[in-house]
Amino acid sequence: MLLVTGITGHTGRYFLQELIKNKYEGPIRCIVRETSDTSLLDTSGLNIEKVVGDINNQAFIENAMFGINTVKCIFITSIIHLLLYKLQ
Repeated sequence: MLLVTGITGHTGRYFLQELIKNKYEGPIRCIVRETSDTSLLDTSGLNIEKVVGDINNQAFIENAMFGINTVKCIFITSIIHLLLYKLQ
């Protein structure tokens, strides 16, 4: 199962579109905030399980990781790219 963080954000939207375009068939667990707009996830046609929580909560992350074999941290990736850009 694929675990994705940040999929409801700006960069995450592009990742979701690629999953849809490539007809990704595996199960996807998405960590979202309570205030996240999940409408694109809901209408994607993909096998998505949404879990609402705080990625800073260790117990929440441990539970969210159950059964996961691949992780895509889009939020973290976006921050790293931003920091690298600012350092140039």
